[in-house]
Amino acid sequence: MDPREEPSPDLGQVAEGDQKEDDKQTPVPPAGGGHGVYQPRPYPADHLVLQPRSYQKTEGKIAYLTFDDGPSPNVTPQILQILKEKQVPATFFVIGTNIEKNSGIFLDVYKAGHAIGNHTYSHKYSEIYTGPEALLADVEKNGRLIEQITGLRPVIMRTPGGTAFHFNYSYFNLMDQAGYLVYDWNVSSQDATKDKVPKEEIVRNVLQQALKKDKIIVLMHDGKNKDTTAEALA
Repeated sequence: MDPREEPSPDLGQVAEGDQKEDDKQTPVPPAGGGHGVYQPRPYPADHLVLQPRSYQKTEGKIAYLTFDDGPSPNVTPQILQILKEKQVPATFFVIGTNIEKNSGIFLDVYKAGHAIGNHTYSHKYSEIYTGPEALLADVEKNGRLIEQITGLRPVIMRTPGGTAFHFNYSYFNLMDQAGYLVYDWNVSSQDATKDKVPKEEIVRNVLQQALKKDKIIVLMHDGKNKDTTAEALA
């Protein structure tokens, strides 16, 4: 995933459940930019205040394969091998606690030339969604860890569970002000609905949702129980 490219217009995903009327907002990710210095603003905000940015226009059909929640010792290496054989690049949205447990595998992802995205350090909903500042602190902690290992700090990030029903305007504004590109997805493999989703079901989910879309961002997972996700790629 190239942060210079124009985001897909329908990346926000709606999760199941109810949303309070006064919290409703259109889950459109901020356009992207570099790492910046932010000044905390009072929240909740009542509108988006985003930095102006420009993008490279992509032509034709394109699919971005993205993997959340890794690295894991059993699934991530399988996925790396399949991607290598098929010569396909991907984006790995990594969790800090899993990087610490599997730093060698994380380095393999980076050395293979795949894009690295920030998926928070803790992935703990009860902590990161207490407020925008809490999320940003967790993301920044993960960014420092990634930078220690790779020398680079990613500006692309995906918030756990996606922005729908988790973000309000204040979250979008603060993450944008801090220089992050927030990416959701517009195609879900639904491989996280249970531990072992059959590979045929994963493939069917992706193909059905990809119909009539020219640009897709596919959500998959490379956590420790997602062997069938790797199998679906083969």
